[in-house]
Amino acid sequence: MTTVEALLGVASRPPCHGWLVRLDLAQADDARRFGATASAASGSSLASADIATPPEARAAARARRLAAALLQAPGEPVPLAEQMVTLFAVQRGFADRVEPEQVAPWLRGAMAHVRSAAPGAMQEVGRTGLLTAEAEASITNALRTFVYVPARAAA
Repeated sequence: MTTVEALLGVASRPPCHGWLVRLDLAQADDARRFGATASAASGSSLASADIATPPEARAAARARRLAAALLQAPGEPVPLAEQMVTLFAVQRGFADRVEPEQVAPWLRGAMAHVRSAAPGAMQEVGRTGLLTAEAEASITNALRTFVYVPARAAA
């Protein structure tokens, strides 16, 4: 199984709304552009998030979190298991209460917690490229017990 196949397997499984990551991002981008165009055409100064319905706003926020989660530092590739858990966490809503700007630090903490709370699952996912039911349950439990405390800005 290739890396792409493994990641697509995570990204397209229910309850991810059955959409692939690229489709989620494209739809959110289209909605953002349409909202901005509609606001400009009507003379409104409202941002597209202000006029979006709650489901649209939630989808747009999740897409922003997903885009933030997919960023990697140049020259620092992320291991396959961590990429899969990242997609799993964001698409399953574990990061929904995290502001998009805080996704990177949230993921660092979440990954450290999952590695310590579910080391066998992480090793299995890294070795096989598959997210088995057992590994998924272990990772889900680890993510449910993760408590994120954002760093306070220096005064």
